[in-house]
Amino acid sequence: MKNILIVACVVLLCGCAGRLGRNVSNHDKVETAQVDQLIGNNLTRTPFDQRVVYLNARCETKPGGEKKFYLFTEVIAPADFTLQPGESLVLNLDDEVLTFSSTNSPSFNGRKRFVTTFYPVQPDVLIKLAKTMEGRVRIKGANAIIDKKLSLRNIMHFWDFAEKCSLIPVIEADKTGG
Repeated sequence: MKNILIVACVVLLCGCAGRLGRNVSNHDKVETAQVDQLIGNNLTRTPFDQRVVYLNARCETKPGGEKKFYLFTEVIAPADFTLQPGESLVLNLDDEVLTFSSTNSPSFNGRKRFVTTFYPVQPDVLIKLAKTMEGRVRIKGANAIIDKKLSLRNIMHFWDFAEKCSLIPVIEADKTGG
């Protein structure tokens, strides 16, 4: 019985670790763009929280070098939660409030049970997310709101993503040793 419990815990941990805040890249043949994404950036704190929220990022680079940036949320909300039209994403980053309206989703295969919503953003928003000391996320519904706090882990995922997309220069160690 003890071995079964240990195996179950290992399987659970391995399954959960697979999507935690990782950067992925691929080439979108439909849009003919290089797509870099931060996925699995979970803002939910407890395993039994009914409002599961992921705040992720996406960068699409067209062949001519034009880049489009998005934040996207993946939410499992209560059954009565309907996203508010208009400005439905609010970020409070170091007491600076930023609001965003959703757009039509770029080509994206969302996960089952999750409602995925894309928000076009300027690159400086991703830089602010990467450099924030304290951040909160609010998703507005027609009759309710979902509030989450950014952890240090969430902020570090945005930092890694911003570096990958060349928004923050990678700082190299001094090679002279001094």
